[in-house]
Amino acid sequence: MSRGQGNIEQDLEFKFMKAIMNRNYRELPEVLIDKYQCRQLISSMNAAKQIVKKNAKNITKIYKDKSSEKLPREKLPMYSTNMCDALKYLTCRRPWLKLYRGKQKDFSDSEVLG
Repeated sequence: MSRGQGNIEQDLEFKFMKAIMNRNYRELPEVLIDKYQCRQLISSMNAAKQIVKKNAKNITKIYKDKSSEKLPREKLPMYSTNMCDALKYLTCRRPWLKLYRGKQKDFSDSEVLG
């Protein structure tokens, strides 16, 4: 599903997924995660720690700590960020990102970050 999607910045991914999970925009898809059938995804989302840094232009950006992807192969499904990256490519589609970006003109970053 990621063919042709290009690079999705981690800062955009974080804010977009937060908007979806919080149901901030009714035009975006509703994501329901089954706690029994999606244990690896839930674990992966919990393992995906955020790092907040300022870039060269002194703008605060959010990055994902990807260090969990260096774990032994047998631990990757439950404890790495791979599964939440899969969810990112499923949900971060051009039409939904375009809609989200259009709506962002109405909100400041502090409102989106909560």
